[in-house]
Amino acid sequence: MTLPRAGLLMLVACAVMVGGCSSPARQPAAPVDVQLNQLNRAGRAAFDAGQCELSARLYGQALERAYLRDDSAAAADAAYNAAAALSRRRAFDAALDRLDEAGRNAADLPVDPAASIARLRLAILIEQARYDQADALLTELLQQANRTAEAHRDLKLHQVDLAIRRGDRAGADRLMAALGQMNSSDPARLMVQARYDRLRGDHVAAATMFEQAADVYRQRFHYAAMARALAEAAESTAASGDPATAVDLWLRAARSARLQGFDTWDQQWRAKARAAAASTGDAQLLDRVQREQGDDGS
Repeated sequence: MTLPRAGLLMLVACAVMVGGCSSPARQPAAPVDVQLNQLNRAGRAAFDAGQCELSARLYGQALERAYLRDDSAAAADAAYNAAAALSRRRAFDAALDRLDEAGRNAADLPVDPAASIARLRLAILIEQARYDQADALLTELLQQANRTAEAHRDLKLHQVDLAIRRGDRAGADRLMAALGQMNSSDPARLMVQARYDRLRGDHVAAATMFEQAADVYRQRFHYAAMARALAEAAESTAASGDPATAVDLWLRAARSARLQGFDTWDQQWRAKARAAAASTGDAQLLDRVQREQGDDGS
């Protein structure tokens, strides 16, 4: 889930997965509550370090502090940031609950952050494969005026990603042509390009793009997205006729997923590695997969 940038209503926006959610501007505030400020800064630091569970907890504490202060703006801020951290952790239902909470608290603010909240919701819906709901929300957002250039680019990226995930080749061709030059430092753009290459049947190019995206995610401490990009690279590598390399990619992805607590991914990707290794008849490769199986006692 390509997920958007985790907009921080109080601080600067950061990348989560795909697309972007620039944070709405916060109104000038009264004197700062020191504890609230410390919690927000700690939450941001944890988020930037890839410690998303800790970040979500800290923003949850900031939310409680905001309620203690009866501060709707701070509550909207903290709830949104918690949602961004939860979405990186792929706790999508919990993230949507926090977004609802952010929306309720933001309803009476002079500056309406609804568009930013909606863009994060859009990214989550796409990751959950709730494509009809995502399409309806995307259409609504594209019709809104006064978007920043960054928000417009992010929505267009979501639009092509949605077409690709639905297998709409004609729509994807048209939308990709309109995206323009690719930014190789944007992992969301790399992932969309990789999926598009895969849709076109160019699995070698897709694998290359997925691995490039994994490298960028690694540099940004976004390890869940990194692991998934490695697994996607494995799929495309296997489809290109190189199962041995695919085994290595799947095992790397599975190991990272296991250490992050994504047990379902771990099991799925190791199963794919076993099947690919078996298809080669390479005894050494099969032995390596078996050793990986034994590393955690399974």
